[in-house]
Order: sequence, then structure tokens, then C-alpha cells
Amino acid sequence: MPVVAPEAVRAVSIGLALLKAARVETGEGLVDSLRADDQAASRLEGIDLTCADLELLDVHLDLLGLIRVNPGRRGRGYTVTFAICDQCGRWTLSGGRR
Repeated sequence: MPVVAPEAVRAVSIGLALLKAARVETGEGLVDSLRADDQAASRLEGIDLTCADLELLDVHLDLLGLIRVNPGRRGRGYTVTFAICDQCGRWTLSGGRR
């Protein structure tokens, strides 16, 4: 991820990576897993986030609450993320099959 990418793009990219690594669908599911110290939490052990990464996630919690990663079965999963205009900065939800 380029450092020059908008903060929201970087935050969503980190958020999607965390959801995929933990194998949970939502940010809320990730928080619940971490609180419960279940198997999803153990999948994140090798991920080392910096203080800047954590601050970025904190600033963009509202956007992170909207993203989804659903692995589905037999390739029928989907991801909900964002498309952000690099000219005006406006964003829209974007979804697609995995």
C-alpha cells in the first residue's frame, strides 16, 4: 500500500487484511473474537501493527464497521469494501464475489 494513499484507503486495507487473517466477517466479529481469545485471535499472532496503524484504524472506525469479508463456500463468498475517488475524496461501498 503506498504511503501516499489516502488515510481511509490505508485503514480499510489494514482492516480487510485483519478480517481475512482472522477469518471473521466483520470488525465487530473481530473484536468479539479478540475479547473471547478464541481461534481467530490466535491467527493474528504474527501480525505486527505499528502505533500509527492502530491510530489510523481508530480514526476510521466508522468506515471499518462497513467492510465485510465473507469467504462463503465453493467460491460463493463476497467482500464489501470501498472505492474512493482520488480527485474529490468521495467514497462509495463496493462489493464483489471472491
